[in-house]
Amino acid sequence: MSFARIDRLDVPLDQDEDGWPATDFQFVVDNRFTFAWIDGAPNVDPLRYSTDISGTHRLSFSGQALLVAESGALVTNQVYDVASNTTTADVEILNEEGGVVVALSFILTRRAPGDLPGTGLTNLSLIRPGYSLGGGQVFTDWWLGSLTNYPWNALRFMEILGTDEYAGFGSLEAYPYRLQWDGDRSLPGVGPLYYRNHRGVHGMPWEYVILAGNATNSDVWITIPVNASDDYLTGLATLLQGGNEFTGYVGLNKNVNIYVEYSNELWHFGYPQGAWNYQAAIDEVASGDSNLNYDGSTDREIWRERRIAKRTLEIAQIFAKAFAGDASRIRPVINDANIFTPENMLQYVNDMYGPPSQYLYGVAITTYYGSADKTSVDAIIAGEQAASDRNVPGYILNRGIATYWGLHLLAYEGGQEEEGDPRAPAPLDPYLVNQFAAARDPRMAEVEFHDLMDNWYPSGGELYMQFSHVRRLSTYGMWGVTEDLTDLSGGKWNGMVQVMESPLPEISVGAELPAKIGADVVFWRAPPARFEQWLVRSPAGGSYQLVINLDTRWADNRIDVLVNNTLIQSLNIPRDSQSSGSTDLPPVPLSLSPGLSVVRLKLLSGDTNLNALTFSEGE
Repeated sequence: MSFARIDRLDVPLDQDEDGWPATDFQFVVDNRFTFAWIDGAPNVDPLRYSTDISGTHRLSFSGQALLVAESGALVTNQVYDVASNTTTADVEILNEEGGVVVALSFILTRRAPGDLPGTGLTNLSLIRPGYSLGGGQVFTDWWLGSLTNYPWNALRFMEILGTDEYAGFGSLEAYPYRLQWDGDRSLPGVGPLYYRNHRGVHGMPWEYVILAGNATNSDVWITIPVNASDDYLTGLATLLQGGNEFTGYVGLNKNVNIYVEYSNELWHFGYPQGAWNYQAAIDEVASGDSNLNYDGSTDREIWRERRIAKRTLEIAQIFAKAFAGDASRIRPVINDANIFTPENMLQYVNDMYGPPSQYLYGVAITTYYGSADKTSVDAIIAGEQAASDRNVPGYILNRGIATYWGLHLLAYEGGQEEEGDPRAPAPLDPYLVNQFAAARDPRMAEVEFHDLMDNWYPSGGELYMQFSHVRRLSTYGMWGVTEDLTDLSGGKWNGMVQVMESPLPEISVGAELPAKIGADVVFWRAPPARFEQWLVRSPAGGSYQLVINLDTRWADNRIDVLVNNTLIQSLNIPRDSQSSGSTDLPPVPLSLSPGLSVVRLKLLSGDTNLNALTFSEGE
């Protein structure tokens, strides 16, 4: 929740290989509400709310320094131990209204006793109240408790791993650079300036994923840097499987599954990873050694989509090798966000490698809901529920795609989507105050519950990842389920708890069989081949007869009948120009498993109208 940084003082910052400052410096922690640093900013939190980080913090570092509290804190009990070359002190952080800016200057620094002043220091740590120096605890009790005291199924580490920061435009890791495991990543125990002389230093170290997953015993969802090399992937998979010295050579618990996603929102050109993947696809095709254009496609958009699927498969194979006999824990996921259909990616996988269900676990979409009417808190609450309702057709569409290919349907991000004027801090956003109030309204529990229990789960949705766990509210979004881990009484948090405590509703989508489905589909002018598909539900499974009614007046037609990516029957239908336009074809026998299935009719050649599909019980 707080922003921390190292600033220069009188001379430019310098650092050693491990990222520890080699000059005097200032340590800054800014815990204020958003835009508190701009006088008269209009688009701020009406409550000026900030978490309370006040209290006596324990400071420790190797070396010596004159400590000067420039703002937000008092320094007492400073002691230097000659034998260990260690300085300790108490830093009393104040509780200022609207948050606090702590600026602590380290002057006349001496890394070793005989050094000249201004040589920096190492092993700097500032420990929160209630925790001991050298105790080794990484996560606070508040954070752990908010996870271990509730039955969260999985934790997605996208933001805290800095996924959207990799391959930055114009940076040393921009395209075509590939990250290497040794040297191109965040590490535990290094200094705060490590990023200045190493690539790939974004977010927390991967070791912390192991600590968090094991402490909470929850599945983990990791997002792989877009520019990770195979060497990087092998190192990461090996770490998660068996750990390293920092984790005590303990990997993730064997009952913890690992959702593996290639980067985040690769459709999004606002993030560097989108452009990186796009250029990588173009260059791969240009090399002449690529299957991204296996069907002769010249569409670069299609190439980049297919590369997402291809790289996801490659990542999954590297992880499966590292986990050997435990490979079933690896759950590769394709994130498509409803921006482009996964059909292209999954058909590509099917054609080039085999059934996607042999390589992938699921497809993931977003499930955000935001109100179009922000004129009052009541309007926002009602509008968000209505927005959730409008998401249902998309849920069903993606459930059908996932079912056809034998995959799970997941939500990689979802929840309340309320943002203010993107030009903040000015001009004034007249409705922002309503959005803040709505995000804190107890009725958000009803919105959360409605979205999951009335819409997502009945539509066949499975794992639902809420964005996000804890986050400050601002004009840039009201994303957090809570804004303060010391207060878990808010509406959004209570809504999630109610969902956790409730039995899952029955799946209600799909035409329940036996049934007659009015198709009313213009199915014409193939080739190229085209298809239509229908989501059906067989409560107990069993045998059915499918009768297709269509128009045979215009052309000879060839149609494949498929169920869940399995060819059931190929139909050759001769033209009958004298027919009525409504012809029943001979029954096609189907054997369906209990639950959802997708029946796909693929027109290979011809020109027809599909009128109806009738499913009746029987052999």
